Amino acid sequence: MKKAAFLFWHLGIGGVGTRLKDIVEFLNKQENTKVKPILLLKENQREIDFPAASTFYFSEKINTGRKFSFFWWLVLKLLSERPIYVVAFLNRFALVAVIYKLLSLLSGRQVKVVINQTVMVSNYLKQYESFYWRWLIRWSFSWADMVVVNSAAIKKELMGKYRLKPQKIKIIRSWVKIARTEKKIKKKYDAMFVGRLSPEKGIDTLLDTAEILRDRKPSLTMAIVGDGDLRDWLLEELEQRNLTKNVDYLGYKKTPRNLLKKAKLLLLPSRNEGLPMVILEAYSVSVPAIVTPFLGADEVVEDKITGLIVARKNFPRQTAKLLQNKNRLQKMSVQAKRKAKEDFSLKNRDRFIEEIFKD
Repeated sequence: MKKAAFLFWHLGIGGVGTRLKDIVEFLNKQENTKVKPILLLKENQREIDFPAASTFYFSEKINTGRKFSFFWWLVLKLLSERPIYVVAFLNRFALVAVIYKLLSLLSGRQVKVVINQTVMVSNYLKQYESFYWRWLIRWSFSWADMVVVNSAAIKKELMGKYRLKPQKIKIIRSWVKIARTEKKIKKKYDAMFVGRLSPEKGIDTLLDTAEILRDRKPSLTMAIVGDGDLRDWLLEELEQRNLTKNVDYLGYKKTPRNLLKKAKLLLLPSRNEGLPMVILEAYSVSVPAIVTPFLGADEVVEDKITGLIVARKNFPRQTAKLLQNKNRLQKMSVQAKRKAKEDFSLKNRDRFIEEIFKD
């Protein structure tokens, strides 16, 4: 049986974690499949049970350091498991996959490397990496057999800043599972934010929006779902702004989709994004979204149809205005579900898998 290795941080990370689980579960359900999935992950989140693949963890601890050690652990694991397909999620893992590919070539083995890049590389580098990664990314991506992106904006950046050939890049949209029938439940929250609590997510704008909404509607209810570096700062700000009665901080949830059903509107005031999975999850339960104009926003939000794309300075005012217009909000809810069915169905998952294992 052929082996396919998937490289990532851990299964609890948003869209990539969900995508990875969907792929492996799909492979295991196929009676005639000849592919054995192997997960090579940095951290083990014990609350996530995933027996559908052979899984190896670098560490039992969450947020462990030792990045350099993890890098070589991945290379050695690949050499010992000898997969012929390697799928690397995000740019750092691309370097590992390509090194393994080159070492395999020395021994006469052919390996197919697929990179799934779901965020703007330049934004990622600004936050997490040193300047030399720009050159490492250009080198490693050029050696990959295929780079899969989920937005045209990411493809444009890879072709421009990183000189990647267009024929090597395939745009395959993300996907979301959509229930045929959805039981209607009473909306508990006027608005909801779901995501990592970090500066690039625009948490400051989110709090400004909550204040303005509260002043216009004292009975406002909002929920914030997620965890991150700004958690303690967020809780302090909620106290100082007297928002604790209006805003529920719910922490990290591994299944935010069930919470999104309780919201009228998703708020995403990000400074940069890829193609946020949380928007697709909101659409799947008929919840429209208001977002800031990050690169690629218009690929997921049809402005004034499935939600709004608004400048940061107008974000609070436009949110309040939409929540006051029940008819418009209801029409957007219907269109959001339509968008999920038409553009982000499981057909995208099937195409992703087909491209990986097509020789």
